[in-house]
Amino acid sequence: MIAIDTNVLIRYLVQDHLQQAKKAAQLIEQLETTRSLAFLSDIVLCEVVWVLQSCYQESRERIAEILE
Repeated sequence: MIAIDTNVLIRYLVQDHLQQAKKAAQLIEQLETTRSLAFLSDIVLCEVVWVLQSCYQESRERIAEILE
């Protein structure tokens, strides 16, 4: 089992840095394809919400949609 970092999730969700977003997508796709488990801590989720609000000015409603 691997742990997913905040930066990986942000790059995957926001797609603002093409090279890093591609690597993040490959990791997520590999996890899905192999049906592997990944650990996502509460702290990482909190950080993702904070980054999406403070750096990308996403609304709470939009963040909820993104994380669904």
